[in-house]
Amino acid sequence: MNAVMNQVIAWLAGFKGVEGAQRVTPDLLEDGDMSLSDLPEDSVTIYVDGTRDVTAYAMFRLRHGVKTHGERMEAQELLDTFEQEVWRRNLRRDLPEGDARTQFQSVTVSQSPYMLETDGDTAVFQFSLEINYVQAV
Repeated sequence: MNAVMNQVIAWLAGFKGVEGAQRVTPDLLEDGDMSLSDLPEDSVTIYVDGTRDVTAYAMFRLRHGVKTHGERMEAQELLDTFEQEVWRRNLRRDLPEGDARTQFQSVTVSQSPYMLETDGDTAVFQFSLEINYVQAV
């Protein structure tokens, strides 16, 4: 997990009013866990001065109970709330805090939430994020 993803995790954990936002980690383990992992498909433009304009992709996942209709609806509502909050914050330019070299330009949802897999008792739901940032030399 790189520093940029850690900054995005900290940003997600700051979502007030979004139940469970403080539990986002790089790992997906038990029922109720949420994770964010980076995907290996970055797009990088390097400028003459060495500055890098990076578009990175990350997968947000939630493992949640799905035995009852209520549990499935709860999971979908939580994912929808996260998705809406990402859009709201991006529009307000309330982006993750960068460091001395990194400045975030946008964080958007690039793929809406859907169910990835299920074992009958729990399911893994996911959506993807597109993260654009500039890194100075």
